[in-house]
Amino acid sequence: GRVAFLRAPAGAASRLIAALHGVCTPPSQTCAPWARAASAAGALVCPVGDAVCDAGWGPSWEKPWTEVSADLELAVARTMALHPAVERRHAVLVGFSRGAYLAARIAQGHPGRWPYLIVQEADVSLSAAALRRAGVRAVALFAGEWGNLVAPLERTAEALTREGFPARFVRMGRVGHDLSADIDALMASTLAWLATFDDTTPGALH
Repeated sequence: GRVAFLRAPAGAASRLIAALHGVCTPPSQTCAPWARAASAAGALVCPVGDAVCDAGWGPSWEKPWTEVSADLELAVARTMALHPAVERRHAVLVGFSRGAYLAARIAQGHPGRWPYLIVQEADVSLSAAALRRAGVRAVALFAGEWGNLVAPLERTAEALTREGFPARFVRMGRVGHDLSADIDALMASTLAWLATFDDTTPGALH
């Protein structure tokens, strides 16, 4: 339930954006690089994992996805209590690496709670039918060009699109299992794209 990094709005209603880090990758590494984009689009909440990774220098997630979801909801509730302008009707859930696998499980395990999903650097199995049942409206998948995830994530995006589900593959620059130097601009563009599906039927192209 600890919130390591938060950017919240000062005035009008603002979209909730939550992010789950990977193993040994703290929020300062997985959230801060695109905080400007998040702040322009809404309020960013980045909870910290419950354990320390094997390398000993960063946090990890060791709880089942259901308990991670509960911790995430606690962080969201605390944020919304402090910042009443934050609204979750068009909430975005972001996950990096292992956090992306958790994010996909959480979004699909709580229908209607997370209408948008962003997967960063994880070969997550996704189907249009399951995403629609969960009330997810659109998905974006990120992979660095120096890693081995470009091909599988691009295939996933193409498969979802063939099924009529809004999906976008985003190729990051010269980086492996990390976020590229241009991640803030890429996230700004992606968050703007996701917003075009607000108030549409879940998983419907338009």
